[in-house]
Amino acid sequence: MSFERTLLGEDQQTKDELSDIQTGARGIGVLNALIGIIGFAGPAVKGNDDRGLINMKPGLFLGLVAVNAGHNLLHIMFGVLGVQASRNAESSYQYMGFCTAFFGLFSAAVWKEVKFDRDIHIIGGVAMNWWANLGHILLSAFSFLTVIQSDSQ
Repeated sequence: MSFERTLLGEDQQTKDELSDIQTGARGIGVLNALIGIIGFAGPAVKGNDDRGLINMKPGLFLGLVAVNAGHNLLHIMFGVLGVQASRNAESSYQYMGFCTAFFGLFSAAVWKEVKFDRDIHIIGGVAMNWWANLGHILLSAFSFLTVIQSDSQ
């Protein structure tokens, strides 16, 4: 058995290197998981009535972004899916395409009710406001740009 490493050309990757789309999927996955976990931090959520360490109720994270348990759990789920999808390029591509569509369409649907309102709106069990919607628009845009960039290579 040989443990030599084969030299590859500049356009080839070793088995342990991630492609750009895989790196993007992993990054979006980790970011989503962190957003979901941090949203449960009770002391950082304005409107956390019981003043506990874990926030389950609708409130404003850092006084800006609408969060609740449903919103946080969705971000954690998207995070786990992203990290899992980043294991291969095809799954990463599908995950980033799904993030583009889901966050983009969800933001468009939420816009109809929320617009620039900073108050908390519960839409489909998810706490939303202008800042949360802006975050979802940015997630959709980054996912879309990562897919386009990977297609051009």
